[in-house]
Amino acid sequence: VSFYVKGAWFPRHSFPHYGERHSLTNYTTVIEKAVELDPQIYVGDFYNAAHHRTLESTVPPSVDIPAWAEMLYEAEQTEVAQQVTLAG
Repeated sequence: VSFYVKGAWFPRHSFPHYGERHSLTNYTTVIEKAVELDPQIYVGDFYNAAHHRTLESTVPPSVDIPAWAEMLYEAEQTEVAQQVTLAG
């Protein structure tokens, strides 16, 4: 399963829209569409009702993606560093 906010301008593995990519509802939508396909990969658009955005389901990447816990930690550290800089 691999899906993203359609037309987003930021890299696919960046922090914004983290919730959409990890929503159980969105996951279930993709699984329901893929279950009868062979191979079981749904490629297409679907609506994320919670945030009123169109999401795009794609072929899952064949390469390793960053660990989400590491990405979240790095994002939090960047935010803390920016707050310290602003507080000066």
